[in-house]
Amino acid sequence: QILADMGFEGEVLDFDNEEDWLKARKSGTGASDAASILNVNPWHSSVEAYLDKITLVEKEGQKDLDIFFFGKAFEPSIAKRYEQKTGRQLFDLGEYTILKSKENPVFFATLDRVILPQNGEGYGVNEIKNVGLRMAGKWEDEPPDYYQVQLQHQLLVTGLQWGSLSVLIGGQDFKWFDIQRHEGIISML
Repeated sequence: QILADMGFEGEVLDFDNEEDWLKARKSGTGASDAASILNVNPWHSSVEAYLDKITLVEKEGQKDLDIFFFGKAFEPSIAKRYEQKTGRQLFDLGEYTILKSKENPVFFATLDRVILPQNGEGYGVNEIKNVGLRMAGKWEDEPPDYYQVQLQHQLLVTGLQWGSLSVLIGGQDFKWFDIQRHEGIISML
């Protein structure tokens, strides 16, 4: 019902497990691919994004990295802190739910949370990050470009006008940044 209330008209794919979800992600461009494709991701190039899509083999041991484990494990706590700090309510569509763009079904996104409307704000997207202390300087005044591109991709897919990046830095410093839809970035995507 929330997706209908948001005005989302694309396709919704729900998967029961990570394996099927990961296979489905190979069929198009997700939000986490967007910064790589635009060559603003310092850890992953557009060529690597392309190779990830055309190969059926997962990178060896990547699922077992601590950074991915703790990023996922702390997500509910970061979401709860976001709600406490902002007074907004979040909704989780499910960790294996893919939303596909109506206009261009090759674009899709798995949202961390949906921000429910209140106080005149419409629906929004909440993207959650958990980063190490060494990344603190990159979050000083605004989020890094690669995360902003990821959020803009999610806005492209959902058709929403705004979102919020929330981050836990070094396990103890919480920040959030509201970001409006940017048609220039969306047109590049």
